[in-house]
Amino acid sequence: MRFFLTTVAAILAATPMLADPRVIDFDQLPDPAALAFDDPFLEMELKDLEDLRTVVRLQERLDSETFDANTRNRLAAQVNEARKSLAQEGHDIEELLAARWEVAIQRKRAKLATNPAYDSAEVVLDGFLIPAQTGPDGASVGYLVSEIGLCSHKPSPPPNQLVRVRYEGSFPTRNLYVPVRVMGTLSTDPKDQTIFMLDGTVRMTSMWNLSAYRITVQGPVAETQIGQGAQGGIDPLAVVQGSE
Repeated sequence: MRFFLTTVAAILAATPMLADPRVIDFDQLPDPAALAFDDPFLEMELKDLEDLRTVVRLQERLDSETFDANTRNRLAAQVNEARKSLAQEGHDIEELLAARWEVAIQRKRAKLATNPAYDSAEVVLDGFLIPAQTGPDGASVGYLVSEIGLCSHKPSPPPNQLVRVRYEGSFPTRNLYVPVRVMGTLSTDPKDQTIFMLDGTVRMTSMWNLSAYRITVQGPVAETQIGQGAQGGIDPLAVVQGSE
């Protein structure tokens, strides 16, 4: 008997106790260190971003293409007017142009880098579950997002805020508009998958995998949020890169 009790005690001592799952939000998933960089473009007004884009694009055309005198003068005048407007708003144009590629690199890293504090952590995460194709092992696979209304016309979240969910069993709901709570083990596991939705296909690039052991429905269909799309405007990343 003593040997049995000693053996059980040894097994329990060697077995790590699972910590209580931590309730986290999507904005905690990116690596905080990757977010800590100077981005001078974020606080610029829309008009200033448009002027900066004019300078970048038209100057590139003037430097690389052949125009007749009238066209060249017209384009040069537009560049000068945009530069004048930016200078009047207190922007250092050359400094902005010099920083654009480094900012683009930092922004990309900020979208990909994962928070090491949650790698292999037991977590609870609330969101909206988008079912995907069943995995090769028969497990249910889906993607958890923070906001309702993802469709083929709306960009998916940044990869480090898009969570791939793997669940042994059937999802309790396959309705994209029903909030759910997912409990499981979170780990860094990059995946790039195209899934099919009612209105087309969506590319889902995720840096996280959540091996779920419990999924519960949190509430009714969020009718007031259905159909909300992405907001319009200029993407500052496209501006600083000088691309479409």
